[in-house]
Amino acid sequence: MYDQRSRLLEGSLSLPNNTGRRFDISAWTLDVGYRLPARFGVRVRAPVLWKRFHENGASDRIIFGLGDVEFGATYDVLASPRWAFTTGLGLALPTGETNEQPDAGAEVRTLLQLGTGTVDPLIWVALAFRPIRNFDIHLALGARPVLYSNRFEYQAASVYTGALGVSHRCCFGERVGLGVEFEASHTTRARVRGSDLQDTGRDIVSAVPRIRVNIMKSLYAELAGSLPLYQNVNEHQLGSTFQVDLRVGYTSPPLVGAATPRPVPSDVTAP
Repeated sequence: MYDQRSRLLEGSLSLPNNTGRRFDISAWTLDVGYRLPARFGVRVRAPVLWKRFHENGASDRIIFGLGDVEFGATYDVLASPRWAFTTGLGLALPTGETNEQPDAGAEVRTLLQLGTGTVDPLIWVALAFRPIRNFDIHLALGARPVLYSNRFEYQAASVYTGALGVSHRCCFGERVGLGVEFEASHTTRARVRGSDLQDTGRDIVSAVPRIRVNIMKSLYAELAGSLPLYQNVNEHQLGSTFQVDLRVGYTSPPLVGAATPRPVPSDVTAP
């Protein structure tokens, strides 16, 4: 999975594009949510990350381990057959390893950390509308601001995202859902000892087509790909960066005393 916090500069006006720089990232994430009575819910996400930075003329640098674990709580402000509006707050804990040298690469300094080393707030809101049967329009906004530096005086970049999309369930007894989103993300500059880290901080707009298949009543699989439409670092247009996500999910039957699933548009999740 592509890491928004570690966007790689694929070449700028001052550097050639044939230097063989590549940043490979894979993430395996356990995401567990639990519905509580009175429209509340809780959620925990635990990512395991593998990152490799390659640059011609230098040895590959590889790190692997647990990233920052996130805890969140949600509240359904509005829940009806046509409308859903959910807000959420959470914390990202510094469980991901950090080190004194937070960047790699000789020509392009690139962030290569498993975590931020700080306790970061998480904020998101999601709105969905179902105008007709099996067709949803949804909007999601999210933020993870990094407010202070860790013990190495390294301050990771803050990330702000927004996504607007549509989805439609069709085919094979409405087991297949097709959708597309347009996502915009703004990443601030990272800082080391109070100084901005060169070639960090960027704005990216992407189109995200996705397909979701309900394998069984409570089991589904979803495949999505992020295709960049615009990328900007330090006011320069970048080369292409791609992301592919595969998600397998299971929705358990409601436990005794727990809230039943809301009869509202699907796929309204935190960014």
